[in-house]
Amino acid sequence: MSNPVNHGTLVGRLARDPIRFNNSDGSQKVVFTVFADRDYKNAQGEALSDAISVEAFVRKETAFEETPFAKIHQGDKVALSTTLRLDSYLRNGENIFDLKVVVEKVTFLDSLQVTQARLAERVAAAEQTNQAARAAVPAQAKALVGAQSSPIGSELPFG
Repeated sequence: MSNPVNHGTLVGRLARDPIRFNNSDGSQKVVFTVFADRDYKNAQGEALSDAISVEAFVRKETAFEETPFAKIHQGDKVALSTTLRLDSYLRNGENIFDLKVVVEKVTFLDSLQVTQARLAERVAAAEQTNQAARAAVPAQAKALVGAQSSPIGSELPFG
């Protein structure tokens, strides 16, 4: 663990599946967004949440599939142990300071059954969308072929 003063816990649901980037040194960077609920409601009685972008790093010696980042998906409720890191760099001659939330540990707050059920629903919905798209393609192709008539077709000797 890093400096205990620079340490926090973030609890929320993933906005989408984590995105993985390969670094030139063989390590990987994982980026995802967590929706964290606020402790209060607004004047209309609605509970608000904040979208917080986080990142994590996987060493080149570690297989990505062995990390918790390979097992979390959109909608999963997690508790993240985090630290803050300030990156600074030059862009067009100007100093840029970028504060990042870096994940050190992931704790799953949903049961495996709940997570698997949510994932199964997503897979089923995607399959239905794919089947509908496949069914629409032949109908569109027939409409295009039927709408096109060749002026040469009547002049061919074998037609």
